[in-house]
Amino acid sequence: MLFTEKISDFLNSRPSYISPAGVRFNINPDASIFITANFAEPEPDNLISLDFFKEAVSMEELAQLRLLSKLDDVEQFKPQDLLNLFYNGKASVVCTLDGYFTKCLNFEKKQENLCATDDEGKMHIVKTQLDKPENFINYTLGYYLNSN
Repeated sequence: MLFTEKISDFLNSRPSYISPAGVRFNINPDASIFITANFAEPEPDNLISLDFFKEAVSMEELAQLRLLSKLDDVEQFKPQDLLNLFYNGKASVVCTLDGYFTKCLNFEKKQENLCATDDEGKMHIVKTQLDKPENFINYTLGYYLNSN
């Protein structure tokens, strides 16, 4: 059995699997996989959240990205792995201020630029270096505070 089949079988038996490091793998009806990791949990008094995610991809695409090469990799997958994908332009970051995606910025690398798209679909180039999760939160807060 190929490792991709073993991983598919493992994830299909757990349609929403959370690794010990807190990375969530969701299997979609089309057998694609959506991977997310929350870097800043929303708290009751603070609804800010920061999620790194990889759009839904097939098992073959995951193999090509060399994210998973054996079944143990699913359990060993860490949020830092998604962060590395983001810095290589292969994943996205979304920072939500209200917990409901009505005030959020979606960050993506496009060529050499870091771009942010707001809740109204307006995209702009980010000229500030965002190298830590808290930088994404502060940038998003500043964006919405300065846009009013």
